[in-house]
Amino acid sequence: MERGTLVIFDECGFMEEEAIAAIEPFTTTEKSFKTSTDENFDYRALPKNKPSQRLYISSASDKTTYFYDKFYDFSLRMFAGDKRFYAVSLTVDIPLNPTLKGKKYAPLLSYSEVEAMMNTNPTKAMREYYNKFSEDGGDDQIVKSHTIERNSTFVLPELLPEKGAKYILSYDPASRADNAINAVMKVTVDENLGFVGDIVNAVNFKDLSTLNGNRQMLFQDQIDELRHMALRYNGDNAEYENIIKIAIDAGMGGGGVLYGENLMFDWVDKQGIKHRGFIDKSNAQPDAIRQYPNAYNIVNLVEPTKWKSIMVERLIELLELGVIRFPVEYDNSGYADIEDENGDIVRKMLTKEEILALINIDLMKEETKMIHRFKSGEKYVYKLRTDMQNKMHDDRFYCLVLLANELFMLREADKKGKHTSTRTKDRTVLKLFN
Repeated sequence: MERGTLVIFDECGFMEEEAIAAIEPFTTTEKSFKTSTDENFDYRALPKNKPSQRLYISSASDKTTYFYDKFYDFSLRMFAGDKRFYAVSLTVDIPLNPTLKGKKYAPLLSYSEVEAMMNTNPTKAMREYYNKFSEDGGDDQIVKSHTIERNSTFVLPELLPEKGAKYILSYDPASRADNAINAVMKVTVDENLGFVGDIVNAVNFKDLSTLNGNRQMLFQDQIDELRHMALRYNGDNAEYENIIKIAIDAGMGGGGVLYGENLMFDWVDKQGIKHRGFIDKSNAQPDAIRQYPNAYNIVNLVEPTKWKSIMVERLIELLELGVIRFPVEYDNSGYADIEDENGDIVRKMLTKEEILALINIDLMKEETKMIHRFKSGEKYVYKLRTDMQNKMHDDRFYCLVLLANELFMLREADKKGKHTSTRTKDRTVLKLFN
C-alpha cells in the first residue's frame, strides 16, 4: 500500500496529540521493501529509496503540548548524535536581520511590529517571535492552553448581528487604572450541545484623542458606547429584542452601580432617534423602577465579591463542555483563514475593527490562561498568577466570566423548560421567556 514519504504538520503547536498521532503512521512503511513474482528477482539490485520524513513546524506553544514533547525529544536525540533527528529554533532576529552570502537585505518585518506586540501581549509575543514555550501553571491554573485551543474555530469576529442569533454583552467599567472592556457573545443552539456561545467581539473603551490613546473614555462616553453597542447587535429587530442580557460588573472599583443607574434614562442615538434605557429591576430601587417605567429590563448588575468564585467555576465547566468558543489566534498578518459554508478554508483580508477585536479576544484568552486558584482561609479566590499581577490586566477575563455566567443560567433555564429553541431549515430562532 502506498503511504506518504513526507508528512508536514504545519502550525501544530496546539494540535491535539490524537490528531497528530493519527497521521504519523503514514510514514512508517519501509519504502525499501520490494518483492516480485519473478523467480530471478533480487531486491538487492534495486536502489534504496530515501527514508520517509516528518516535519513539525510551529511557533512555540506551551510545555503541556505534544509539540513541546516532540521538540524536547528531538533536541535530545540530535545532541546525542542521532542523525535521524533535527530540531531548530528560528527566532525573530533572523527575519529582522536577513542576509544572503553575507550581504544584508531589507528585513521581512519591522521591529515596531514586534515591539507593539511585546507591549500589547507579551506572553504571545514571546511565543510567536522568540519561541519561548509558556510554562504550565500546574494544578492551580484554572484553564489550560489546550482547552482554549480546542475551543477555537476558524471564524471571524462579528461586527454586525447574524440572522437567527441573539447576543449577550458584558461590561467591566473603569476610569483610570484598568481597562474598560465591553465583550460580546453570540448565542445559538447546537443540536447536540444546546445553547452555545461564541465570543465575537471585545472592545477597549480607550479615548484615542488623548496622548497615545492610553486613557479610558470619560464616564458618559463609555455609557454612550455601551448603548450603541447594544443597538448595533440588536440589528433591525424591535427595541433590544436581539439582546438577551447586558451583564455589568457592579463592584465599587469601576463604579458599576453608577453606570447601571445612568443607563435607565431614555437616550438619543447618533442619528437622532430616541431609544429606551436599560434597567436591572432585581437590583434597582422601587423609586427608580417607578421613575423609569420605559427602561428595558435586560441589565444584570453583578456584585463580584459575592459571585466571582461561582461564576469562574461556571466558566471552567462550560469551557470543558466546549460550549464557549473563540476565533483562532490572530497572527498579525492582516488577514485570517476562515471556514466557508462548504467547510473549505479561505483567506479573507481584515478590517481595522476586526483586527482590534481579534487582538482583544487574544488578550482575553491570555488573561484567562494566567488566572490561578489561590486558597484564602476556607475559600478559594481567583486572580492572576503571582508573577503576572503587575504585568497584565484581568478585565477581559472578567468580561468572559460575566458572559459565561449568563450562558450558564440560560442553559439551566433551558433544562427547566423556561426557554425553548425552534430550529428551521436555514437558521435557529431562540425564544426566550423571562
